[in-house]
Amino acid sequence: GADEAEIFITPSVVSRQAQKSKETIEYALFKLIIHGMLHSSGLDHETSPRVRKKFDFLQQKLITSIGLGSKLKNLGATTATKRGTDIRRT
Repeated sequence: GADEAEIFITPSVVSRQAQKSKETIEYALFKLIIHGMLHSSGLDHETSPRVRKKFDFLQQKLITSIGLGSKLKNLGATTATKRGTDIRRT
């Protein structure tokens, strides 16, 4: 229906995001899910600087309010290597 949305996130995108932001794989995936949820609600951060600011604020607020963000960010057990989609446990 009109109220449904699907979010597709590939392992390579998660790996790339984790490398770029120096985050754990788990935290990068968590952030991408939140990011996708905001897009599915109709927000598009590429429309204007004002919308970008609102999008970033809401994304961070959701990450913080769920409370899982800090736990996933500090796991430190999973890192992405610089070879693309390789994921290595340390």
